[in-house]
Amino acid sequence: MRKFLFLVLFFIICIFIFPKEEFLKKVELEKVKNILIENGFSFKDEETYYFFERKTGKLNEKIDILLKDKEIPYGIGIIVSCHNLNSNQLKLKKTLINLVEKMSEGISDKELTEKMLDSIKKMPEKAVKSSDEIASYIKKTSNITENKDYFIIIANRENGKSIKVIFDKYSENKED
Repeated sequence: MRKFLFLVLFFIICIFIFPKEEFLKKVELEKVKNILIENGFSFKDEETYYFFERKTGKLNEKIDILLKDKEIPYGIGIIVSCHNLNSNQLKLKKTLINLVEKMSEGISDKELTEKMLDSIKKMPEKAVKSSDEIASYIKKTSNITENKDYFIIIANRENGKSIKVIFDKYSENKED
């Protein structure tokens, strides 16, 4: 009886100490992959991340999904940029919103997608001009929203706009 109680207690402790990866519930990786490929994105599996890219004229759209242990997503980066000196900032912002809306079909955490869209919608349409002091420039062009288990980082630059979601639980495990 003691062995049985010990085993039950051991399994309960293991379940609470090593919970199933929460982010697997938030992003359906294969569904997101299929959605992006169906929408004309090229795809590369680099083992530690999935990379998607689509180019239309001077408009460039890139999506990175960072992976832990080759299968658990812990970060998403979406970048929309234009190789034009006078890029249409409103078009870049709308393109970024459309990408997040498309990807949201494969993200079951609706609160996450709503916060991503809210962050983008709050982004000013005019970009901050480049300055000589890089730290000042980055501070002026970026915004971070912190949630209980992830960060949303937006950047509003002259030739592009981006949003990144980093899941706090896994960001410590990332080696750069």
